[in-house]
Amino acid sequence: MINYYNLPYKLHSYIKEVDYKKIIGSQNGHNLRPVELQKFITQEGIDWFFKRKLYVRRALLFSCSSNFVGGIHIDANISNEYGINFVLEGDGEMQWAAYSEQNLIDKKAIPPSAYKNEKNFNIIDNWSGTTGLVRINIPHRVVTKNSTRYCLSLRTVGNESPKTFEEAMNLLYD
Repeated sequence: MINYYNLPYKLHSYIKEVDYKKIIGSQNGHNLRPVELQKFITQEGIDWFFKRKLYVRRALLFSCSSNFVGGIHIDANISNEYGINFVLEGDGEMQWAAYSEQNLIDKKAIPPSAYKNEKNFNIIDNWSGTTGLVRINIPHRVVTKNSTRYCLSLRTVGNESPKTFEEAMNLLYD
């Protein structure tokens, strides 16, 4: 199973100059803030995705402090199976883990994000790129190194965009 697809770094040229550190704040750990798409992405960038039938409608800004090991979670039930991630600053990686549904803490939560923090699981894939299509419907986490990692994640919403990671990847393949 493919969990990520690297996109051209040139897509970073569609990101506007924004003081994302001020927007997300300086709390330790993992932070998430929904942000206005047009505040972060140029109209040319939105058009680039729309031409490929990826109708980006939402943007999420994430930060993870240095030397952070995130909890394993899924978040695809609130959007499609994928996010389009731009790492704005910092280092670290997204890791996908082999976990079973029975390890979900609360299946009724929106999103049913947290998994029990068991010690015995396998990392099945990882991505440390800067621009990519990433799978968000299987258990994953973020692990950082010596710096805070800031990431902008674009999400498609609704039925007009592809639902599956594979369909989205095929539309992005050049």
